[in-house]
Amino acid sequence: MSIALSPTQQNASPQPQINPLEPVQGQSDGNFFMTLLVAQIKNQNPLEPSDPSQFVNQLVQLNQMDNSKKMLGELKANSQMMHDLQVLTLGNHVGSTVAVSGGAITLGKDAISGQFSLESPAKKVSLVITGADQQRTVLDLGSKPVGDVAFNFDPKKLGLQPGSYSLAVETDSKEKAAVEVFGVIKSVNLSNGLPMVSIAGLGDFPVAAISKLKGHSV
Repeated sequence: MSIALSPTQQNASPQPQINPLEPVQGQSDGNFFMTLLVAQIKNQNPLEPSDPSQFVNQLVQLNQMDNSKKMLGELKANSQMMHDLQVLTLGNHVGSTVAVSGGAITLGKDAISGQFSLESPAKKVSLVITGADQQRTVLDLGSKPVGDVAFNFDPKKLGLQPGSYSLAVETDSKEKAAVEVFGVIKSVNLSNGLPMVSIAGLGDFPVAAISKLKGHSV
């Protein structure tokens, strides 16, 4: 016995199958979890009911997950707000003199000034300027007491070509002193979403490299 199909039945497209274990598009994790929980309760064996404490634990876990997501969203929003405020604040300091730590600088034609601090007196103190080619230029600073030691040099007079250099302090006591270099903020730029400070005669630096804000030059 054959059954004839109507044209409508022949042309009908197959209905998509829905996996009850997959969340519906646009449905939140919390709603999907509750749907599964209700289905689990309805379909449990009445002769062997599930332990109610399991459902309570699952609800507690769901609540913790939702709270964690909310906290993460708030942290991201606060981080973006702090980032924006940082850029705006730095923009107000264009023209200010700052101290940059680390000793890595880009020399141009301008004279360089800075300082470092000694925790013990030294009879022989030198500022070592090392280029990208590892050539060392040693600036003898003589004997220095405990405290801040200022220095300055003119790249032209030392025969230093424009380029990348590192500054380091050498003493006869082998003390390691952090070098700070002074410069004026020219502009604040964004590099890969992070604020970078362009300092005249020194190059571009991340905000974390600024150790002191000395104010606008008079």
